[in-house]
Amino acid sequence: MQLLKILLGAIFILSGSILFGLVHAAITIHSAGYTIENFFYNVYWTRNLVPYILGVLQLILGILLIVLGLRGEKAVEAEEAAGQEK
Repeated sequence: MQLLKILLGAIFILSGSILFGLVHAAITIHSAGYTIENFFYNVYWTRNLVPYILGVLQLILGILLIVLGLRGEKAVEAEEAAGQEK
C-alpha cells in the first residue's frame, strides 16, 4: 500500500509538471514578449486560472502522497523491528 502511494505521488507530480509546461507553451505561442514579470497579463491569454490551480493541486497532492508513503514505510519497518525484538 505504501508503494502505491509513492507511485501515485510520482504520477501526480509528473502530470502536474506536464500541465505547467503545456500552459506556459500556450502562453508563449499566443503572447509576444512573454516574461515572468508579466505573469498576470500572460495568464489573460489562457482565459482562466484553472490550469494553474489544477497543476498546483497535482504537485501538492503528489508530494503529500510520496511523504505519506515514505512515512508509512518507516512506521511498518519500525513495527516489524519491534515485533522481532519480542
